[in-house]
Amino acid sequence: MRPLPSAYEQENPRQDAGRLAGRDVQPALVSVIVIFLNAERFISEAIDSVIGQSYSTWELILVDDGSADGSSTIARAYADRRSNITYVEHPGHGNLGTGPSRNLGITQARGNYVAFLDSDDVWLPRKLEEQVALLDQEPDVGMIYGVSEIWYGWSGNASDLARDHVQKLGLPSGERIAATDMIMSLFVTQSATVPSICSVLLRSDAIGDGDWFPHEFRGPYEDQALYARFITAGPVIGYDRCWDRYRQHGSSLTATIGGAGQAYRARLRFIQWLIRFLARERMLSVRLRLGLWREATRCRFGALLSQRQRSGGLRRLAAHGNEE
Repeated sequence: MRPLPSAYEQENPRQDAGRLAGRDVQPALVSVIVIFLNAERFISEAIDSVIGQSYSTWELILVDDGSADGSSTIARAYADRRSNITYVEHPGHGNLGTGPSRNLGITQARGNYVAFLDSDDVWLPRKLEEQVALLDQEPDVGMIYGVSEIWYGWSGNASDLARDHVQKLGLPSGERIAATDMIMSLFVTQSATVPSICSVLLRSDAIGDGDWFPHEFRGPYEDQALYARFITAGPVIGYDRCWDRYRQHGSSLTATIGGAGQAYRARLRFIQWLIRFLARERMLSVRLRLGLWREATRCRFGALLSQRQRSGGLRRLAAHGNEE
């Protein structure tokens, strides 16, 4: 995290955000990080949802992960027009994946708090105002999150509008949950909903310096690895409140993971990482170890079964072709 330069304070004068011990309180700066790759279809809507926030003390860092469409031009244009928007990219306009791209954004962040928004999703207007107020009230809490609207209706089709729904939290709202219980509920039994990256607000100093996202996660599960780090570092609180819209479309990351076999393998890699991480943190209880072992076994079996089914289908297809 870079220290906040005085130039920023000059451009963003103190706002009347309340009083503490009879003194004015400087509103917390929120560093908003949007990573994008070939996102020209939706990125303007995502950026505009940040600009339209009722909370105005933010900086926006746009991280280009090697786009080949018009999204780089769009992002640069926003950065040229506003002093609190920054455009960054990897050396050589490289494509390094989601985890390294979010880490690059973190290196540029100057805020007390950090929030992420995917380039195809949008925030509701009071997302930052309400979440900053909640995190301000809990100085020892490193992360808060909400539930997301699963958003099909952006298409305007009546059938898609009928599919819109808000996730279920699956945990007591606004309460502190023991770290092992939260890890079990989110990552092992999956009885609670894993938050979308767009629904979280993070305290910038909660997990120390260095990369927030493990380098081995270029795609799926980099967000869950981050959540695990915050959960083990201190209290995390979930709220049964919706602050964002999680767009559903065919080119999103979750939609392009691939078939069942690839999804099982991606989850297995995360479970194996989580076992190693919890062991290093001395938080791998017998209960967690057994639950994670069972989940790893389920993923291995699912990946193997999917591979066999695919191989069988290819053999049948080849035999049918030979018959013709």
